[in-house]
Amino acid sequence: MTALQYRSPPVEAEPETGVMIERAWGEQMQQRGPRTLRNRRCRWVAALLLAALLSACGDGDPARDGVQDDPRALCLSSDCGARRLIADLPQLENIAFTSSGRLFVSGQQNLYEIQRTGADTYRAFSLFEAGSGCGGLTEQRGHLYALCSGGLYAVRLDDPVARPVFVSALSGMTLPNGMAAGEGNRLYIADGPIAVQPKIIRLQLDATDPLRVLAQDTWLSTLPEFPNGVAIRNGVLYTTLYVPPLGTVAAIEIQADGSAGPIRRLALRGIYDDIAMYGDTLLVADFQNGALLQYELDGTLIQQTGILRFAQPSSVHVAGPPLFDQPTALATQRYLGRGLWAWERFAD
Repeated sequence: MTALQYRSPPVEAEPETGVMIERAWGEQMQQRGPRTLRNRRCRWVAALLLAALLSACGDGDPARDGVQDDPRALCLSSDCGARRLIADLPQLENIAFTSSGRLFVSGQQNLYEIQRTGADTYRAFSLFEAGSGCGGLTEQRGHLYALCSGGLYAVRLDDPVARPVFVSALSGMTLPNGMAAGEGNRLYIADGPIAVQPKIIRLQLDATDPLRVLAQDTWLSTLPEFPNGVAIRNGVLYTTLYVPPLGTVAAIEIQADGSAGPIRRLALRGIYDDIAMYGDTLLVADFQNGALLQYELDGTLIQQTGILRFAQPSSVHVAGPPLFDQPTALATQRYLGRGLWAWERFAD
């Protein structure tokens, strides 16, 4: 893994130019010897135990990573906070904060793990030595699944130095994008936003082998609308759909037989990108208007940042300890923008 280290600039600062790139992490470990690797593992295990202790206060649902008692108390408004750069990485696409407290981001050039190294410093590790374009991320059965060049990859989360391993190619898809884990060892993946045949596909994974795909089928054809983000909670799949120039947040019940129910459109707006669950609320990145939004599950707006606070935000997610002292909304930027940003509450 290649290490990139950052010191976060003050709120509203723009990304600094230039990034210090160190040797591949595996090469560093070989040169420093086994004691360094053991120390590294010990620090990682300590962080893992801390995250487990903190998460024990919740309901144990991995989809609720970082959730505070009231998800509506999250700061995602220009009245309570502002953005701060966490990592100056190019062309980022998606975020995953795992149940063990690890933070991953995907982008056009690689899949990264973000680690905290101080009060306001973070380090990004590149997981593909040769690079890879990556998109959707989700967690299931102790693995991080990632959509990268060539198909579906997985990273074992109980190993701090694990690299992505190839799981399966994906057939009949133009641009695999958002991804979410569902019941019954299933993954749901959006084929958009420029798909020839826009759809949401479903992968069935082996119940005894999380690295084996048994089947792929089309769960829902969405033409003429194009799907982007995907999130699942309590048997309902939430997605972002759009037909330029308008988009919507939509809810689709996963019925008892596994098929898709009718599409319920919840919140009409500009072009949305990714969507994430936060407790019993939805977080959505407004790609067109440069904003982050929080909705009730019925589409009622709870709060939002001001427009144009971000340059084409591609995803939004909440992370907590040990990466952040309190639940904090994170956003990635793509195309006209770059970097991983935190929306942090103003100091008292």
